[in-house]
Amino acid sequence: RYITAGAQYERLGDANSGVIWYENPQLFTSKYGMQLQFWKTDRLRTKYDKTKNSAIPITGFLHQRNKIYFSLSNEITPKFNTQVFYEYNDDTFSDKSVPDKVKPLLLTTGLPLSSEFHFMGLNLEYGQLKTGAQSINGSLLKGSYSYGFSSTSSNKDFWKSDFNFRYYKTIQDLVYAQRIMLGMTNTNVLQYWNYLGGLDRVRGFADNRFAGRFYWLSNSELRYSFFRNKSLTLQATGFVDIATTAEYFKNLDQITALSAGGGLRIILPKIYRFVVRLDYGVPLIKQDDMNFSFSVQQFF
Repeated sequence: RYITAGAQYERLGDANSGVIWYENPQLFTSKYGMQLQFWKTDRLRTKYDKTKNSAIPITGFLHQRNKIYFSLSNEITPKFNTQVFYEYNDDTFSDKSVPDKVKPLLLTTGLPLSSEFHFMGLNLEYGQLKTGAQSINGSLLKGSYSYGFSSTSSNKDFWKSDFNFRYYKTIQDLVYAQRIMLGMTNTNVLQYWNYLGGLDRVRGFADNRFAGRFYWLSNSELRYSFFRNKSLTLQATGFVDIATTAEYFKNLDQITALSAGGGLRIILPKIYRFVVRLDYGVPLIKQDDMNFSFSVQQFF
């Protein structure tokens, strides 16, 4: 019946987060679908001095969010999908679990103000990805625009927009994968800026290392499956990550971060979505000591 429901827990450092969701992609008819999600997330944010070559923190905080997300989608054609959504975010901040070297900085910068926002938005998707046992081909372009209505007098309404393009080509045991992303917003509310780092954007750098109202990034990977049987696949990966963040659109022509490296994927085909990811990235523009990353699923 294509109906899914589930829960996910994740722990990043000393921060715990979780989500439960329900999805019915064939509501009423095969062309309509709906999603409902409830999130409770804790995320440690460290903001770094972008004028420095190394990772010098200027402030930090624990960002706690309660979130409700509801969407309705319409598959106009097999390659073109539209989605309207509502999102409610309730954000609070504290210095709990903030690293000792960052806590004294809060005496000067203080914590961000608590906020509540109601978002109405539209997502558009064009393209199609065809996946096999260990292969993936095709391209997919996603665009999103949302407008946030503030429920607190201390914050103004704002808009945000994101674009995400992915391309994959498989030739026997070799996969070329490319991701290009672009994002922008007009708000000064720090928790809604675009944060880039090693967790899922630019390997070889600390999470949240780069932040700005505007950004673009490019991730390029070559994945080679050098061992494969029914129960196990081992995949070697080489990558190049490039990113730019800026407070103004005109400054997006300056490259903020560049890294290159390699990694290993451990895949168990008989277990749904089981991929362990090990990556080692070397910064080529800027410096950092967060070279090694360990996570689940492909980087993109």
